[in-house]
Amino acid sequence: MASPTVGFWELRVTDAVTAAAFYTRVLGLVATPWEDQVLLSTPDGAPVLVVDKQKGRSLTEVRRHDGDVVGAFATRRVGRFYAVRDKDGTVVGDVEVDIPRNNFQVRDKDGKKVAHVRKKWAGVVTHLLTTADKYDVEIFDPVPEPLRTMAAVTAIVMDMNLHESKDIT
Repeated sequence: MASPTVGFWELRVTDAVTAAAFYTRVLGLVATPWEDQVLLSTPDGAPVLVVDKQKGRSLTEVRRHDGDVVGAFATRRVGRFYAVRDKDGTVVGDVEVDIPRNNFQVRDKDGKKVAHVRKKWAGVVTHLLTTADKYDVEIFDPVPEPLRTMAAVTAIVMDMNLHESKDIT
């Protein structure tokens, strides 16, 4: 069952720029893209999180505004599996990506599904003429921290790593 406070969201991402639409609408945050980074901030400009793609696809770190690490996504098996780690490097879950790279299952360390992220077809015109992407994000309760935060940013991380990357895998 979806959380009444988190629920079912639709995220539209245009490069890293339009991630702001989701975070502004749902969480009241604003996303500002940098090269290989996205800054999530409140509408007033107070920074909240930084999503930092550090080593190509192999490591993407999520940090709080003060620099404290929330966790990281580490690639396993050529971009189809990601270990979700906490700030100490302990595995707290994983993300499994389907072959077309449209469905992302987020599971806890015991293998229980805690979130589902789905990249939606935006239509032929949108697909051919823009880099806009649409994502559905569903988080199931209860999900402890830091896995809950990591599940919430999975759409941005997967878009940065799999759909905006120029690497071929």
